[in-house]
Amino acid sequence: MGLTFIVTLSDELGEDKKLDISDFEKERRELAVKVFSTDTLPDLTNVETEMLKYYLTAGTYGTYENAIKNKLKDQSKAKYIISSVFPNYDYMKRSVPFVGKCPVLYPVGIIYRWGRIVVKQRGLLKQTIKAVKKYGK
Repeated sequence: MGLTFIVTLSDELGEDKKLDISDFEKERRELAVKVFSTDTLPDLTNVETEMLKYYLTAGTYGTYENAIKNKLKDQSKAKYIISSVFPNYDYMKRSVPFVGKCPVLYPVGIIYRWGRIVVKQRGLLKQTIKAVKKYGK
């Protein structure tokens, strides 16, 4: 089955041609064949490398920005900010282990989390602020 199945099924169905995405599909299929047909890291062009990086870093919603955009569809900007700044206890006990061991340290955990975000995840914080400004209602 494997790669032969992907190539054959795509060619037989012709859905890519109906949707006018043949080039898009072909580039992605070629990248998949290159990456999955060898045990070693293949030589990729700059475009293929960027495409692969995008696929490996995009999550369920695609990009981090899209994840925030989807969260903001269900809640107001203010509610999103408050829930991000003061997450619930269940989230905190997973994010900050000492909060799970001693729940009374939740307020200390919040401050610790803020410091960790500012120091270690400054880029992510900037992305979050930008996305909230862009998509918040």
